[in-house]
Amino acid sequence: MDIEARIANLDKKIQEYIDQGRKIGIFNDKNIERVVSRLERVRISVDNSLSGDARIDSDRDKNILDIKINENNIQQAKNDGKDYFEDEVLFHEFTHAISSLYENTIETGDAYKFKKNFLKESEKEDYVDDFSYIKDYMSEDEKKKFDQYVNNDNLHLAGYGWILLDEFVAQTIAQKMVKSKYEDKSIYPLKAYESELSNPTYRFYSDLADYEVFTPFATKFIESMYGTKDIENFCKDSLDTDFINKVFEQFQKRPDGLEHLYKMLGGMGNIYFADQVKKGHVTDNKLNERDPKHYSVNRDNIYASIKDFMENAQKEVSSANSEKLKENEEVVQEEEKKNSQESDTREEINESEDVSNSVDDKDKEVEKEDEEEIQNQQLMDIAMNNLNKLLKKITEDYVNKDYTRNSENNEEYQKLITAMADIRILEGGVQIPNLDRMMEIRRVDAAVSNLVFAFRDYATDLKMKNETSFSEKRLNYELNHLQEYLKSDIELQDGTKIKVNKEDEINKEDGAKNEEQKNSEENEALQKNGMPKLDIVYSAEKGGYIVNNTGKEYPETVLRSKKEKIAYIKENFTPEEIKFVFGKNLRKSLKKCDLQLITLLSDFDMNYAKQYIESVIKGKGKEKLPYSMVYDMKNIKKNKNLSMFDKIRLRRLVKKNKNVAQIIGEDSQIEIGDVAQPMLEEKSKEEQYRESLASNIPQEVNEEKQKKDEAKEDVTKENIEDNER
Repeated sequence: MDIEARIANLDKKIQEYIDQGRKIGIFNDKNIERVVSRLERVRISVDNSLSGDARIDSDRDKNILDIKINENNIQQAKNDGKDYFEDEVLFHEFTHAISSLYENTIETGDAYKFKKNFLKESEKEDYVDDFSYIKDYMSEDEKKKFDQYVNNDNLHLAGYGWILLDEFVAQTIAQKMVKSKYEDKSIYPLKAYESELSNPTYRFYSDLADYEVFTPFATKFIESMYGTKDIENFCKDSLDTDFINKVFEQFQKRPDGLEHLYKMLGGMGNIYFADQVKKGHVTDNKLNERDPKHYSVNRDNIYASIKDFMENAQKEVSSANSEKLKENEEVVQEEEKKNSQESDTREEINESEDVSNSVDDKDKEVEKEDEEEIQNQQLMDIAMNNLNKLLKKITEDYVNKDYTRNSENNEEYQKLITAMADIRILEGGVQIPNLDRMMEIRRVDAAVSNLVFAFRDYATDLKMKNETSFSEKRLNYELNHLQEYLKSDIELQDGTKIKVNKEDEINKEDGAKNEEQKNSEENEALQKNGMPKLDIVYSAEKGGYIVNNTGKEYPETVLRSKKEKIAYIKENFTPEEIKFVFGKNLRKSLKKCDLQLITLLSDFDMNYAKQYIESVIKGKGKEKLPYSMVYDMKNIKKNKNLSMFDKIRLRRLVKKNKNVAQIIGEDSQIEIGDVAQPMLEEKSKEEQYRESLASNIPQEVNEEKQKKDEAKEDVTKENIEDNER
């Protein structure tokens, strides 16, 4: 029986659960077999005597996963207006049924992967905990060290740390499905909480309707694994049969990783057990058996557990980021080696026409004024725009094996390379020897030609339906490499360096000031209301936003046109909300504001979104914003959901928000594809050099082709569409 036929035989609610899981991307072809196999064992019944809303039990003898629900509680929730509550409860329990965390801790009676055999515990008095599973991954030295702390009072509930993670995953997935089914993102608003489990109390944000106190610890654990709070990836991974083994293997590779892992689980175990005691889910007998010294009911102990957990987790976050950095360096080295080999076989370009011959001998040295820097940028923008068009033509001809325009393309290419080199020299503001000029032309050619090769290889893979991961990675690398080179210093034969990007030092100073101001603002907010301001980060690498206070993630939505932006606003806001949030600034907001940030802020408080818009439009009021925003533009090349032109749009948007946000990583001043071509005003005699450069930049003459390019944006997209047809 095929998988779809097996799904059709399941309970209607389970079928709905699978359907929603597919819609939100949790279930896929790789895990659907396991999901269905686990859900085929589920039986649903009613038990109104439950202290909670529902529970799941494993009957291994009958190979059944028995889910019991408290209909009284569900009906009460519906009476209170929560029509979705039954779905939330069932989706939560179904997630337990398919979770590797549940399977390898509760169901198998195996330990919470620390050999805590609760089957023996319930049957015999000679219950022991030998922790043999984690020790299997340890060296002899680690085992000796482990024996010194494993039985500490603050770590003896480590097994429950897995359950905390399991409950977090189950509730997170359940809420995602509910929001998808009811098409309502406002069902689970982000709220501020103050937990009384510890002394002093612990303040945090969460959008979970249940187990909300687990949010800051689960998200920090996730960050310790991946280096980022990638909740969606963690939820997917936790469904794999061998997930816990993979966790051990990952931490095993790090210095003291297994020790930190055990201590993190110990901290989370204390928090989980304390929460269950507070809710009345732990009987006195169970408390005395599992926690004889009542460590978990002491609020001072829980605060110490929180502190220790965060310290150990942060150590592993650093290790995770070091791993990612090493991986990135290896990729770059591999690409540089390959590109170097290709460059060695490439013919040297013919000497280009000496543009400097057109320079009036009486012209003065180019002044370093803001106006002239803008003019330089305008010239480079025109060159970059025409380079984009030329890349499309070269790539299209290569893919289609059309050689009729080779001579034309080569001539245009040589002129562009020469113009780009001369613009860099002009930006440097220093006259250089002709030999150095020719060397600069060749360096620009090396960077651009690598991009040409990468572009055409990627387009070929798309057309032939080959694996594109490597060619796309190379394309992004070459694009970034060219951008960085155009900002780099000009190196002369005598060792002299001429600075081109004069904003580097200013940006560093501004960055330090911005960071200092940011910290000051956050401290001020903390003093005012005793609550931290929202800490929001956009990751260009991951393509999404995250509120660090809570770990709540908002996936990126690519908005390319005004029409798409308006549709996005209508989808996320009612007419009344649009009027309140945007007011008379709707048109300006489409051009200047981060619409996804507006949506994120609105989920928490509509006034926050309104304050953000006004601050961007008016250019003031940043100090009053109830949040901090960081645009992390590092590793943007790894974002596979964004095309080259999408990344350009993103960079331009980020720049428009520089007065209300901190920007780290890639913030390129010169961008390929920045198609804004301002009209150049008539130049004075002293500016004839600029005029000669502008005239030397080849212009697109085929209007019909230009329209086609603008409609389709790039040749790769055209190839995809042709193949589909």
